Formats: sequence, C-alpha cells, structure tokens
Amino acid sequence: MTIQRRLADAVSRSATNAVTQQAAAWLLATVNAVNVDGTVDVLTATGPVSSVRRLRSYASPVVGDVVRVDRKADGNWLVVDALSTGAGGWLALTMSSGFSANGGTNDPPPAARRTADGSLQLSGVVKGAATAGVAIQFATLPASLTPTYWVRGTVQTSSVGQLAGIDVSPAGVCRLLPVANHSATGWFQLDGVQGRYR
Repeated sequence: MTIQRRLADAVSRSATNAVTQQAAAWLLATVNAVNVDGTVDVLTATGPVSSVRRLRSYASPVVGDVVRVDRKADGNWLVVDALSTGAGGWLALTMSSGFSANGGTNDPPPAARRTADGSLQLSGVVKGAATAGVAIQFATLPASLTPTYWVRGTVQTSSVGQLAGIDVSPAGVCRLLPVANHSATGWFQLDGVQGRYR
C-alpha cells in the first residue's frame, strides 16, 4: 500500500469519526451531578458531559437518575427526562410493627413515588392501632425517595367523621397523627398526601 493510499484511508476514517460524533442522536445517560443553574452533569457511554440543559418537565433531577439525552449535530446536548422505574414508579413502604396493608381486594398497598414535577406522593390503605393525639410511626420510605422537605397531609380514616394527619420527615419517617383512637383493624388512606420533594 502506498503512502498516499494510507494517508487517504486515515483522512477518510477521521472524517467518518467526526461525522459520527457530531451526528444528531439520542442516548441514555446517568446523572452524576445536579447544578444550581438548571443543568446536570451526565455520564454517557462515550464519556462524561458537563452542564447539560434539562427540560422544565424534568423538574426534580437526582444523582443516579437514568435519563434520555438528545445530542444535536451542532454539539448541543439536552436532557429530556428520566426513565420511569417499576410500575408507575410506586415503591413499597416498609411498615412499622403493628401496621400493615389493609388487605382489601381493591385497596392499594402502601407505597410512594416521586413525580416528574418534583412531588412526593403516598398511596394505599393502612391498618393499625393508634392513640388519639399521639403521633406514631407507621412506615418508612424507600431510601431513594427520602425528601429534602417535610411532606404533610390530611387523610380519611375508618373512624366516622374523623380525619387524621400524616407527615413524612426528611429522614423518610412516615407518621400518623390521629384525632380519634384507632383499633388494630382501623384503617387510614394515604392517597392525597403529596408535597414538594426537593
């Protein structure tokens, strides 16, 4: 092979690689830093990329999120959103001693999820004994859902005409604040408890 031929092949390979690297595409990446300016740093299969702008709909980025990233031919990058986890993203709560899922045929099990708009949501029906006016821990959030802020709400209970308070601490502790005594078979519904996650 002549020197000219080798040189031509090298130039061709270099041009092909440059076009491939600059071509518009989408790929998966992992968030490895969340910046205060609306950007995130991501790790892709081809290496790290810093300060990638994210869409407004991806409102609550977390380190470790697997995200879809768009790369344009002009070299610009954009994080579209995080991939969902599990069935609708619901993760089971770890129930405290004396508390359990209500177990009704159509009662959802106690669970939590983080929404795309940056909220923590609870769902499910829980049963267990509690004393009026005394806050009691009934569950713990999965570690991946621990919020930065307190999340609080009011829920329906099996005590006729009575509501109860629920709070979730930044440590992930879920507490019931009952207005009336609850028997061991008394229930309270978590749906509707929602608050800012970060």
